[in-house]
Amino acid sequence: MKTIIILLLYLSSFSALSKKFVIGLSDTEHGLFKKADIKKVIQCTLGPEYDQISFLKLPYIRGVHLLNDTKINALYPVRSGDLEGLFPLYIDEVFIISKNSINLKNHINVGIIKESHSTTLKKYNNLNPTYTVNSINSLFTGLKAGRVKSIIVKRSQIPKNFSLDKYEIKSLKYEISGIALSKKDFSQKSLVEIKKNFSNCLSSMKFTLITNRKEVIYKSLLPDIKKIIKATGVIKNSKLDKNKAIKQWHSDSSNKIKEQLKKR
Repeated sequence: MKTIIILLLYLSSFSALSKKFVIGLSDTEHGLFKKADIKKVIQCTLGPEYDQISFLKLPYIRGVHLLNDTKINALYPVRSGDLEGLFPLYIDEVFIISKNSINLKNHINVGIIKESHSTTLKKYNNLNPTYTVNSINSLFTGLKAGRVKSIIVKRSQIPKNFSLDKYEIKSLKYEISGIALSKKDFSQKSLVEIKKNFSNCLSSMKFTLITNRKEVIYKSLLPDIKKIIKATGVIKNSKLDKNKAIKQWHSDSSNKIKEQLKKR
């Protein structure tokens, strides 16, 4: 009887310490990490007591509203600068894919997913979004069917089974992505500590990525992690040459990019 009581007390205390955590997943952008790896990141960064982690698939804009209203605890993936949270988790790249030759100095009508790529369109104001859809599948279907000649997508959004042989592709920019956290759950003071924990977790964890690009992602991500952490005062030295990196990304030919994408 005494053993049963002790067991019940243990289970009761464990339940009290255990914390529920709901992560919103964008239904238009899957990112580069599996759910299991996202769980690892959360538990490593916030603590093992966050063991009741669940996922809710939803439109990105609705996810932002739910996060701001504290109806969910986190949102993934999110572009750095949009919301507060765990950044950088990975670096994504924004492409324009076209049936025609791409000259970014010319006016180009493009297809996009609804309410996306606002910063890209602001940077390239000659890109005119004339074809807007709600899903990545609809966007590529429209491109293939000729409803639109050019589209803007991220590297992580390109379907593996979509052949790029008949298209030209050009890099527009890169974006740091991560996991946004609800402000209600974490004060600004605790966020500083959380970001330090997050940095330590990234360097110690082993991830099972959706693709075989683990080594490539790690090598390209590490300098940017050091640069951003340096800005927060956690690491003092960084050898990242940002301008050189951007120049290299933009100088990649369409064929070279397509060869890289085939290795995913």
